[in-house]
Amino acid sequence: LGFDYFLWIPFWETQRNSIFVSAQFFNIHTFNHENLLQQAPYAFWEVPHNQKFATLLWNTKLINDQLFIEGLTIVDFNNHGITHRQRIDFNFFGDRIRPRLEWIYFHGRNQAGLLGLFRNSDLIEASITVQF
Repeated sequence: LGFDYFLWIPFWETQRNSIFVSAQFFNIHTFNHENLLQQAPYAFWEVPHNQKFATLLWNTKLINDQLFIEGLTIVDFNNHGITHRQRIDFNFFGDRIRPRLEWIYFHGRNQAGLLGLFRNSDLIEASITVQF
Protein backbone atom coordinates (compact mmCIF):
# COMPACT_ATOMS: atom_id res chain seq x y z
CA LEU A 1 0.00 0.00 0.00
CA GLY A 2 1.50 3.34 -0.90
CA PHE A 3 1.16 6.72 -2.49
CA ASP A 4 3.25 9.05 -4.64
CA TYR A 5 2.81 12.80 -4.53
CA PHE A 6 4.44 15.87 -6.05
CA LEU A 7 4.55 18.45 -3.27
CA TRP A 8 4.39 21.96 -4.73
CA ILE A 9 6.03 24.66 -2.62
CA PRO A 10 4.17 27.99 -3.02
CA PHE A 11 7.16 30.35 -2.91
CA TRP A 12 9.13 28.52 -5.61
CA GLU A 13 8.88 30.26 -8.96
CA THR A 14 7.79 27.32 -11.13
CA GLN A 15 5.96 24.06 -10.57
CA ARG A 16 9.02 22.30 -11.95
CA ASN A 17 10.57 22.92 -8.54
CA SER A 18 8.67 20.36 -6.48
CA ILE A 19 9.47 17.68 -3.97
CA PHE A 20 8.52 14.18 -5.05
CA VAL A 21 7.29 12.13 -2.07
CA SER A 22 6.63 8.40 -2.10
CA ALA A 23 5.45 6.48 0.97
CA GLN A 24 4.90 2.73 1.04
CA PHE A 25 3.76 0.21 3.65
CA PHE A 26 4.60 -3.47 3.22
CA ASN A 27 3.06 -6.42 5.05
CA ILE A 28 4.69 -9.63 3.83
CA HIS A 29 2.68 -12.63 4.99
CA THR A 30 4.54 -15.96 4.95
CA PHE A 31 2.55 -19.18 5.15
CA ASN A 32 4.27 -22.02 7.03
CA HIS A 33 6.91 -19.62 8.36
CA GLU A 34 8.01 -21.87 11.23
CA ASN A 35 11.69 -22.85 11.03
CA LEU A 36 12.32 -20.73 7.92
CA LEU A 37 15.39 -18.51 7.98
CA GLN A 38 15.77 -15.19 6.21
CA GLN A 39 17.13 -15.57 2.68
CA ALA A 40 20.63 -14.22 3.22
CA PRO A 41 23.93 -15.92 4.05
CA TYR A 42 24.48 -13.72 7.12
CA ALA A 43 21.00 -14.05 8.62
CA PHE A 44 20.26 -16.42 11.47
CA TRP A 45 16.81 -15.25 12.54
CA GLU A 46 13.53 -16.83 11.65
CA VAL A 47 11.07 -15.38 9.21
CA PRO A 48 8.15 -13.77 11.08
CA HIS A 49 4.59 -14.66 10.17
CA ASN A 50 3.98 -11.06 9.05
CA GLN A 51 6.91 -8.79 8.16
CA LYS A 52 6.02 -5.11 8.36
CA PHE A 53 8.07 -2.36 6.69
CA ALA A 54 7.46 1.25 5.76
CA THR A 55 9.46 3.44 3.38
CA LEU A 56 9.51 7.15 2.77
CA LEU A 57 11.34 8.49 -0.29
CA TRP A 58 11.63 12.14 -1.27
CA ASN A 59 13.71 13.96 -3.84
CA THR A 60 14.03 17.30 -5.52
CA LYS A 61 16.15 19.03 -8.13
CA LEU A 62 17.60 22.49 -7.51
CA ILE A 63 19.76 25.02 -9.38
CA ASN A 64 18.42 24.28 -12.89
CA ASP A 65 18.24 20.54 -12.16
CA GLN A 66 21.97 20.36 -11.50
CA LEU A 67 21.74 19.60 -7.77
CA PHE A 68 19.70 16.47 -6.98
CA ILE A 69 18.84 15.75 -3.35
CA GLU A 70 17.22 12.50 -2.26
CA GLY A 71 16.32 10.98 1.11
CA LEU A 72 15.12 7.44 1.80
CA THR A 73 13.98 6.14 5.18
CA ILE A 74 13.13 2.48 5.84
CA VAL A 75 11.44 1.32 9.06
CA ASP A 76 11.38 -2.35 10.11
CA PHE A 77 8.49 -2.62 12.57
CA ASN A 78 9.16 -6.26 13.50
CA ASN A 79 12.74 -5.69 14.61
CA HIS A 80 12.50 -2.02 15.67
CA GLY A 81 15.03 -0.98 13.04
CA ILE A 82 15.43 2.18 11.01
CA THR A 83 17.80 3.29 8.29
CA HIS A 84 18.13 6.56 6.44
CA ARG A 85 20.05 7.28 3.24
CA GLN A 86 20.73 10.87 2.23
CA ARG A 87 22.14 11.41 -1.23
CA ILE A 88 23.30 14.52 -3.09
CA ASP A 89 24.23 14.40 -6.79
CA PHE A 90 26.24 17.28 -8.25
CA ASN A 91 25.40 17.42 -11.96
CA PHE A 92 27.31 20.61 -12.75
CA PHE A 93 29.85 18.95 -15.08
CA GLY A 94 27.78 17.91 -18.08
CA ASP A 95 26.59 14.41 -18.86
CA ARG A 96 29.93 12.68 -18.41
CA ILE A 97 31.04 13.39 -14.83
CA ARG A 98 28.63 12.89 -11.91
CA PRO A 99 29.99 13.40 -8.35
CA ARG A 100 27.84 12.09 -5.48
CA LEU A 101 27.94 12.44 -1.71
CA GLU A 102 25.99 9.89 0.33
CA TRP A 103 25.35 9.22 4.02
CA ILE A 104 23.66 6.07 5.36
CA TYR A 105 22.56 5.62 8.97
CA PHE A 106 21.50 2.25 10.47
CA HIS A 107 19.82 1.60 13.80
CA GLY A 108 18.22 -1.52 15.24
CA ARG A 109 18.47 -4.06 18.01
CA ASN A 110 21.76 -5.94 17.90
CA GLN A 111 21.60 -8.97 15.62
CA ALA A 112 17.87 -8.44 14.98
CA GLY A 113 16.83 -8.23 11.38
CA LEU A 114 18.85 -6.78 8.60
CA LEU A 115 19.05 -3.26 10.06
CA GLY A 116 20.24 -4.51 13.44
CA LEU A 117 23.07 -6.41 11.77
CA PHE A 118 24.29 -3.19 10.15
CA ARG A 119 23.72 -1.14 13.31
CA ASN A 120 27.33 0.00 13.70
CA SER A 121 27.99 0.37 9.99
CA ASP A 122 26.99 3.97 9.31
CA LEU A 123 28.88 5.34 6.34
CA ILE A 124 29.71 8.41 4.34
CA GLU A 125 30.63 7.82 0.73
CA ALA A 126 31.92 10.14 -1.97
CA SER A 127 31.97 8.87 -5.54
CA ILE A 128 32.48 10.12 -9.05
CA THR A 129 30.75 8.42 -11.97
CA VAL A 130 32.28 8.91 -15.39
CA GLN A 131 29.92 8.05 -18.26
CA PHE A 132 31.22 7.43 -21.77
